[in-house]
Amino acid sequence: MSEKTERSLSERFPKVESGRTRGLIEFGFNAAILIFLVARATEVEFISIRSLMGMFEFRLGGPMNYLTLWGLQFSIGTFLLKVLCSIFSNSPVLIDLEKVYRLLALAIEGVVLLAYWPLAIINPEMVVPPDVVITLSDDLLLHCYPGLLIYLHQIFLSKRLIDNSGLLKLQTLNSRKVHSNVFVILFGMFYTCWIEYSSTRFNPKVFPYPFLDIIFLGRYTIYISFLFIGLFLLRLSQPSS
Repeated sequence: MSEKTERSLSERFPKVESGRTRGLIEFGFNAAILIFLVARATEVEFISIRSLMGMFEFRLGGPMNYLTLWGLQFSIGTFLLKVLCSIFSNSPVLIDLEKVYRLLALAIEGVVLLAYWPLAIINPEMVVPPDVVITLSDDLLLHCYPGLLIYLHQIFLSKRLIDNSGLLKLQTLNSRKVHSNVFVILFGMFYTCWIEYSSTRFNPKVFPYPFLDIIFLGRYTIYISFLFIGLFLLRLSQPSS
């Protein structure tokens, strides 16, 4: 009688068991990525970032003038929120916050991957000052691993973040949809204003990336180009189903 009952329960609720297994695997995978990124970021903080910031230590803004570090922060935040969502699966605030973090991480890391490496290969002094030495392992941590991991996770392991119209569904807004472009554009405007304010208030002007040390119109052309690249790669990263 008991064996028959156990069989009937397992037959009646197969999705529960498979859902738990998948949830545990996803939790372990996200936790492993989070630990890796935090461990490496902590190590790099005392190696390359400190030397990189040596010439800018009296500047307003500090390390957060770098788009690279914004991307790293949003990537780490995304995987941290994924782990928390696995534990507190009924929290709409955590779920929505993870969506927004993931959206910004995809847009920013896409720009970092697509813009940094071609420039670094063609002319490294365009992205890193000539008197700053950064090791390959630190370079990969800052400009490769976060973007690669967030994109692979989104394409192969995550559900669609936005629909075909670019709309993001948020539970905290009574399941209303907000266009994903709003979040990316607002961050782009904030970052542009912050860079211009913190970099041009000194004489001579000191920009976080050497390729920005050009005329005003040229810089804004770069800002707008990067914004469109981020929006395009965000759409491109969405799985088909």
